[in-house]
Amino acid sequence: MQKNAIIRTHKLDFECAPWPLNEAIAVFRVGTCEGQYLFMRKSICILSVVNSVPGNGHLDDVFDWFEFASKKQGHSLKVLAIMNERF
Repeated sequence: MQKNAIIRTHKLDFECAPWPLNEAIAVFRVGTCEGQYLFMRKSICILSVVNSVPGNGHLDDVFDWFEFASKKQGHSLKVLAIMNERF
């Protein structure tokens, strides 16, 4: 079993798989957060994130994972749309 590349406060794994409707897009889960992302022109683009238990800190872990991955791969990190005015 592969160890976590980074350890966060919540010790959550980053799980991902290809999205069945479009293999260019991947789905992910970190704790109670789920969403979609893709790679595009040297960027990791977050398409969606939903936290089923808001306020539990798992969203912070999501962004820590994506920040780590983008730095390691030399990619920029982009959130393509923000629907939450409080974000």
